[in-house]
Amino acid sequence: MIADPSRGRVFCGFAVGVICSLHNLSSASPRRKVLSSSLLRGRVWTGRASSPGKGVAVHAHHEDINNIGRDAPPTSPGVVRNWNIPNLLTFARMLVVPGLIAIFYGTSKAFPCSLLFTMASVTDFLDGYLARKMGLTTRLGQFLDPVADKLLVAVALVLIATAVPAFYIVFPVCVIITREIFISALREFMALAGESQSVAVGPTGKVKTAAQMVSLTILLYLTKIPGSMESWIGSLGIGLLQVAAMLTVISAGQYLRAAWPILVTNKV
Repeated sequence: MIADPSRGRVFCGFAVGVICSLHNLSSASPRRKVLSSSLLRGRVWTGRASSPGKGVAVHAHHEDINNIGRDAPPTSPGVVRNWNIPNLLTFARMLVVPGLIAIFYGTSKAFPCSLLFTMASVTDFLDGYLARKMGLTTRLGQFLDPVADKLLVAVALVLIATAVPAFYIVFPVCVIITREIFISALREFMALAGESQSVAVGPTGKVKTAAQMVSLTILLYLTKIPGSMESWIGSLGIGLLQVAAMLTVISAGQYLRAAWPILVTNKV
């Protein structure tokens, strides 16, 4: 019985495709391996009659070639998305904390410490603005941003209180740090209860943050200048710190009042 020549050509074409695929899988780049795996599944190279009665030609389907590489495991979008500009600014603000301590105790000049704190405070506004503007809001950023803020503020407050251990400095410092711990615990509880919006940052909290940042910038600059606390700029820094402490108590009361109905329910 004489074999059909067209069938022989189809078989030879298929065999050549399989051999090339095996070779590519063993020695090719990842992209070529994807192509080879597609070959083995018959998605790219197939036998099709070019015209009726004129044999079979082995050629590529155009639409399948366009799909080359789509079978490769994609890069996790979460990994790429987390390493964006706003989150890098937040990380930088966290790295400022040990630098702030080193500069404060490692030099007799107060200006570098105050300047570093000011730059870190600017990133507090900048990272949130860029995240919203560029659509780069992530869960990692939402977690790290308040952590970086509280670390920076708490360290600056402690540095100032140790340098000027006076009641008018130490008392507002203790009030602000106590409030931050309390509100952090309250927000964590409300998040678990699904009511995090009830304790979102309000206008009072924003004004408190602004007064606090300006006050800490001034006081960090004046701590190593003898007699500077009695100057008008020293009085301004101390006054803003006390205003921030007063606003921090008011805003804490507002958050607690909003969360109270959830706190007193017996439902767990």
